[in-house]
Amino acid sequence: MRKKTIGEVLRLARVNQKLTLADVSKKTDIKTDYLKALENNQYEKFPNAFYVRSLLRKYAWALDLDEQILLEAYDTDNTVVYDEIELAENEEFRSRKYKNRSFSLPLFYFLVVALSIIIFVTYYVWQYANTTTPQFASSDSYSLVSSSSIEDRSTPPETSTTDSSSTKEKLEVTGEGNYLTVKYRGESQTTQLTISASNTSSWISVTNTDLAAGTTLTPTQSSQTVTLSPNTTYTITLGVVKGVTVTVGSQKIDLSTLTSDSAIITLTIES
Repeated sequence: MRKKTIGEVLRLARVNQKLTLADVSKKTDIKTDYLKALENNQYEKFPNAFYVRSLLRKYAWALDLDEQILLEAYDTDNTVVYDEIELAENEEFRSRKYKNRSFSLPLFYFLVVALSIIIFVTYYVWQYANTTTPQFASSDSYSLVSSSSIEDRSTPPETSTTDSSSTKEKLEVTGEGNYLTVKYRGESQTTQLTISASNTSSWISVTNTDLAAGTTLTPTQSSQTVTLSPNTTYTITLGVVKGVTVTVGSQKIDLSTLTSDSAIITLTIES
């Protein structure tokens, strides 16, 4: 066991998992330049300490590291007591776990196919039994059915209308703690994202928008709105969760599962 810097820990964990910077960037939506800066401990390239802490959380999540250890190291002397032997054992366990899982896949596929065959045969037998069952009906019943059928044909069908606005937008939210994944589907056009704060101040940022560099919501400037494009993924950083609302289109994102003071939201706009 020996001490390593945060950057060395991140780089070693990434290399041991056979991940490139591009792989981590795709998984976390963090630019590769920022990932390099974190691995080189070049924190001066970031706007503020909160932004660094947010990126460290996402990087730790992507590499399955303990974010609290990294954050405590960042707040103190930027070093971590690191056990390379333990890491190697964890990687070996992860490899064995993957192999065992791959061995179980053929059995899973076999069970799926067998279940599908059973369902098909059961449905076929049920259909055959229903079509061959003799049906009897009295003349009175036949007359009643016939007259009802004539009446039904003479009456124009009722038309049911549904408010189209309810089908234009769809919002899916998953996650908890300090991280949410949100998928929004609306019309194939730009969408408005509004972040507002009530009786609080919060530093916010939204990648790929005018708010990429970040800004602070205050009681005097309590709302920011940006335009989002379809088929694009954005990363929203909230310095303070309590008292903040995030609205996509006309849909408000449910933040009730966030239990941390700050949070990161990955938002994907689908057309």
